[in-house]
Amino acid sequence: MPTEHPSIARRAALRRDLQGVRGLGIIFVVVGHLWRWPPGVFAMLDMFFVLSGFLITGILIESFTRYGPRFFVVFYLSRFRRLMPAAVTVIVVTVGLWYLLINSAGGDLVLHDGIWALLLAVNWHFAAMGTDYFASQHDSPLLHYWSLSVEEQFYAVWPLLVFVAVVVATRRARSAQRTLLALLVVVTGGAFAYSLWHSVADPTTAYFSTFDRTWEFGIGGLIAVLSPRLAKLPTWAGALLGWGGTVGLVITLFLLPYGVPFPAPYGLFPALLTAAIMAGGIDRDTRYIPVLDNRVMVYLGDTSYSIYLWHLPVNLLLLPYFASQGTGYYLTAIALTIASALACYYLIEKPLRYNRWLMTPPERIRQLQRNRPSYDVRRLQLGWAAVVVVVAGAFTAAALTATPSASSGGQVTPRPTATPHLKSTLLERHQDRLITALDRGTFPDFDPPLSHLGLEQWGADEAAFGCTTVTADQVDDCRFGDVGARHSAVVIGDSYAIAWMPGIRAALEPRGWSIQQLTAAACPSWRLPSYVTPDGKAFPECATHHELVRTFLQEHVPDLVIVASGAEEVRNSQRQGFTADPALLAYQGLRATLAQLPPAARVVVLAPPPEHADLVDCVTRVAGPERCVSQPGPDWYDHVAGETRAADAAGARYVQTRDWFCVQDDCPAFVGNTPVTADGSHLTLQYARSLSPLLARALTVR
Repeated sequence: MPTEHPSIARRAALRRDLQGVRGLGIIFVVVGHLWRWPPGVFAMLDMFFVLSGFLITGILIESFTRYGPRFFVVFYLSRFRRLMPAAVTVIVVTVGLWYLLINSAGGDLVLHDGIWALLLAVNWHFAAMGTDYFASQHDSPLLHYWSLSVEEQFYAVWPLLVFVAVVVATRRARSAQRTLLALLVVVTGGAFAYSLWHSVADPTTAYFSTFDRTWEFGIGGLIAVLSPRLAKLPTWAGALLGWGGTVGLVITLFLLPYGVPFPAPYGLFPALLTAAIMAGGIDRDTRYIPVLDNRVMVYLGDTSYSIYLWHLPVNLLLLPYFASQGTGYYLTAIALTIASALACYYLIEKPLRYNRWLMTPPERIRQLQRNRPSYDVRRLQLGWAAVVVVVAGAFTAAALTATPSASSGGQVTPRPTATPHLKSTLLERHQDRLITALDRGTFPDFDPPLSHLGLEQWGADEAAFGCTTVTADQVDDCRFGDVGARHSAVVIGDSYAIAWMPGIRAALEPRGWSIQQLTAAACPSWRLPSYVTPDGKAFPECATHHELVRTFLQEHVPDLVIVASGAEEVRNSQRQGFTADPALLAYQGLRATLAQLPPAARVVVLAPPPEHADLVDCVTRVAGPERCVSQPGPDWYDHVAGETRAADAAGARYVQTRDWFCVQDDCPAFVGNTPVTADGSHLTLQYARSLSPLLARALTVR
């Protein structure tokens, strides 16, 4: 490597302002995952990516200068020592505690996530699952490992590109700096252009995709390569860049809204502001930015990696110990995160990073020259044991002091009066079952068991039972009951309509009805200008399905049309900017659908079930059933209000189903030993069947 490029890595390693930026970033990440505030806190990861691109490019340049072709071994071994010991420790401890303190079904899910994290590909795993990181509804304690996988995948490729660029430049007697600069411009520009398209076309995958994040690493690399020139900036310009970048980065976190295309183009704001901070401090005294260059922020930056690894598992593992997420929960989460992180930092991360036995010979020489201490194997073994004892002991102590009494059951005060317009002997008996469920102090042996819950298993069960998404060539196969029946019904809607099917069939088939299922997963019964999937992808197939339903109903007019969709479709459609009013969206969409139904058919619209607690998440070994009681949210009530207006305007019957699931606003996650939902949203087959008497009355009584 030509001498025109001084040691970027050494200068960067001594920059207290960059450690301060890390410290600032980890504060906002921890606060963001606890309070879901500020709204743009997810942009802090963009800052970390840009910073990594800057530091890693500098390290690669210095490593090549010092070690030549051997720099591959030095680089990858140093990255392994730096990142993997702490990461593996947190995965192992988290999986073990999940089995120990939560439940086996949840432990299996976390173990699955942990395997993907160990393979450094968990970002693609979460993307394939359609995880919405913005909404952060996925309760995996290893969700944050996606960013580590992105970094490791970048580290796997970028050294090869740098090596090729330097070799080509050397052989052609060209400037290595200019060659690297050209490479970075092409890679960064191309990746940004791709991300602009992909962030709109498939926002969930784009958020987790390494390809969509490459341009952020590239911006950091550009600053590293341009360091010799940026070092010549006047002092006032460096101060302006540093202060402007810091203030702008914080402001961005408060102004960046939820749901915008990300990482491109809106990720450009935190990326460029981070680049400004890096550029402003090259070869300068950074004490002029005391908010970054101070002992506290630098120390937080030094320990930020361990804090980042521990904060999310701690947050989620503590939830069963607290009735609500109040001050006690927040203070305990912060304290336990810091304790776990410091134990990991001093006993595992730092000792392995500077262990001479894991270094290459050139690195050992450099360590001796810098007079850094080494760490022996026995200390590392004690470190592993200490971390496990500290973390497990803390949670065990919390279990002994905070677990609700099984005798009291943490009972929810029942409100047993049924809604007047639905009051009947049948409904009162069902309400009694709900009240009994709310009064339970212990969990039953569930049927189906927790290990059989989840959206994927639910879909498989529904497919085995009958049909899910019905296409044109499946219509005949999705007709149930006696073909020559005197009465016929057609069921239309999305996956929530699919979930009602076991109950509808149990209600109508014994009464001599034939039932035609015309449902499509993720395709609501409403007519909208366009449709999107839950993870934000365009869904033109939904419009095609609506045309199939319209054509069928014109050719085969049934006695009864049953319409059902989920309230969450309001949120999916709102992301596309149709309306800011969920009630108006539900009203307009459903009314448009009802207007196209055959006038001769009687129409019944089923209100969706309120959101329930997911049993896989809420059932733990340290808390009682009261943690599995939920309440309908404002979005659900808005949705029901809009659908009620639409049904009334069209002369259809609207069946308010809240009292089938809740005693007023208290909704148990199980009734008897039957889970109500498979995933917090979709009814289990067993519970849907248990509602067949109520469904029969609602569907057949005129």
